[in-house]
Amino acid sequence: MTKYATGINIKENEVGKFPIQLHNKETQDAVAKMFGYVEEQEQIAQTEISNLKNLKSNLMDNMFV
Repeated sequence: MTKYATGINIKENEVGKFPIQLHNKETQDAVAKMFGYVEEQEQIAQTEISNLKNLKSNLMDNMFV
């Protein structure tokens, strides 16, 4: 605990007493759906980048033929 001390005086036995607020199921589902969408869009962008790199490579190779 002292390794991660930030200047706040919190005792180890008090750590388990902090209230934790959780979102309701609908909010959690919406956040999970959003992250799924973002990951899908990232994959699409990565595929497009890869395709453009391949196109550039092919065009550069054929430039001096």
